Amino acid sequence: MVILHIANIGDNLANGVHVAVPRHVQAQANLAQVLLVNIRNINVAGDMQCEYKGAESFPDYLPEPFNKPDIAIFHEVNYIEYIKLYKQLLKRNIPYIIVPHGEITQAALNRKWLKKKIAYTLWFNRFIKKAAAVQCLSENEAKESVIAESKIIVPNGMELHEQKPVHFDRKGMKLVYIGRLDPIHKGLDLMIKAVGEIAGYMRENDISLNIYGPDINGRLAIINGYIEEENVGDIVHTHPPVFGEEKARVINEGDLFIQTSRFEGLPMGILEALSYGMPVIVTEGTRLMEQVTENNCGYAAGDCVESIADAIKQAFVTKDKWKELGIAARAFIKEHYQWSKIGKQSVRQYEGLINE
Repeated sequence: MVILHIANIGDNLANGVHVAVPRHVQAQANLAQVLLVNIRNINVAGDMQCEYKGAESFPDYLPEPFNKPDIAIFHEVNYIEYIKLYKQLLKRNIPYIIVPHGEITQAALNRKWLKKKIAYTLWFNRFIKKAAAVQCLSENEAKESVIAESKIIVPNGMELHEQKPVHFDRKGMKLVYIGRLDPIHKGLDLMIKAVGEIAGYMRENDISLNIYGPDINGRLAIINGYIEEENVGDIVHTHPPVFGEEKARVINEGDLFIQTSRFEGLPMGILEALSYGMPVIVTEGTRLMEQVTENNCGYAAGDCVESIADAIKQAFVTKDKWKELGIAARAFIKEHYQWSKIGKQSVRQYEGLINE
């Protein structure tokens, strides 16, 4: 089987797509012939990536057999360049799948809704409807994705890491968020307002929140504005983004990972924390809340300020369970999200679509 991935990946390492797409390519390469074309021509997949030379005559100029792939996979939706590319594929009778990474859920479309309504009416609705299928990252994303008619479910994956230590001898609790500083999408406004609701409780019990992420388009100033508004600068701290060994250090030195997104496809940050055996506090919008509670690896934070605040307090008073939650977290990743399993699952579903 010949699979051609198409993505628009920049140099923001904190973007989950930057991490997930190359790993999908690598996981599938053990079972099929796979190539990635990044239309920005930033190399993220080594030898498994080919130069993009524009939409004209695409994919004819790619090396064989990728000039005539069995199927193409578009990652994300909202790029005008994709409109040119999918039309070239249809001319050559090459089917394609779209992995929207959460972009066509109703919650995502409601952001800047007028601009998106125009763009989708003119370009993206047809792009989506002509796809052989939309690949959702979770059942919840599939339920909430609109426009798409045919859907398959293939999640992101994660590699297991060594079990992080549990700091039983430490007073208090150290909460960690690592990801993009998008106050609405990632629900950082909700997170900081929840801290404001229980600021006295957190100070009394030495509970802190540490936020790590890149300052893009002035978003750090917005986050700091929320912190100042809630008067919680002594217990909420912002930091530059962390990667590699530095990220591992932050996870190992923290107690719990917290993410309070309003909507997601499948957040890599949460999966990575769980792969270290780090319990998590997650909202319904992360698409992982039910799985986290069902598999006993963290705390449900609902979808509002009050429920997030309650989850933080619950996590603190049950710190004697953190080791148990952490062990369950790694077992959960091993059972459901290891990349080797995701690769087999995706190739099997692609083959099924082609056979149909």
